[in-house]
Amino acid sequence: MSRKTLSGFKVLAAFAFIVPVAIWAAGFAWFIAAASHVPKHNYQDADAVVVFTGDKGRIVSGMGLLNQGVGARLLISGVNPDSRQQLVEFWSGDESRFACCVDLGLQAPSTRGNALELQSWIAEHDYKRVILVTSNYHMPRARLEAQRQSARTHIMAYPVASDVLPANHVPITISGWKTMAIEYTKFIIAYFRRPIA
Repeated sequence: MSRKTLSGFKVLAAFAFIVPVAIWAAGFAWFIAAASHVPKHNYQDADAVVVFTGDKGRIVSGMGLLNQGVGARLLISGVNPDSRQQLVEFWSGDESRFACCVDLGLQAPSTRGNALELQSWIAEHDYKRVILVTSNYHMPRARLEAQRQSARTHIMAYPVASDVLPANHVPITISGWKTMAIEYTKFIIAYFRRPIA
């Protein structure tokens, strides 16, 4: 093989590596901006609120909305069956309101599962406008999955600040960057995956 041919292969190999990396990096920058975005919605018009479980902040934020009179019901999706008492302790409102208006979704093992659980709940109550509460870094994928499964319902994002993506909108730790990179990769997979009929 001539030096010229070998050099051409090296250029092609470098091109084949650099272009996908550049595309991924540009998409990653967009993803961070999207996760950092604080939407402006009229939450008072919402029919209900759903929390995709994770950290305590998500649950407390969702409960706070219901306590403020936003939405008629609250679904906490992806709950461990043994954690009901702990959730009651998070509740700061009237106990009777928790008993009547907070539904616990026990079947969802993943974000996709959350979306399917939400779909069933929306169909049961015929909701048209639902607030989705989850961590800011998780919101792009969570909303994608939720809107895909409940296309006729307007899903309003209510992102909750997290240690992964703090107030300055850029991860400040290696762990934060790693979590964002993993979440972005999951978002890409979810984007190109077909919805469940």
